[in-house]
Amino acid sequence: MELDLHLIIETEDGHRIALSGDGQAAPRPGEPVLDIFANVRLSTASKEYGWVNERQIWGVGTASLATGKVLAEGFMQ
Repeated sequence: MELDLHLIIETEDGHRIALSGDGQAAPRPGEPVLDIFANVRLSTASKEYGWVNERQIWGVGTASLATGKVLAEGFMQ
């Protein structure tokens, strides 16, 4: 499956960060689980979090089709 990600993250201190990304999700044979591989970009107008605008993030994770939960980790350059 091809991923096309677009969402807004709100930090605990009230700042907003846009997340966009793409990647793939591959089903595990015999399990209701998808393995996720993604390339992510973050952008914000916030001065406190402006450093995220210059970073590339690679994400890996899983999505459970049984529970609807997604667990993901991001790795930044």
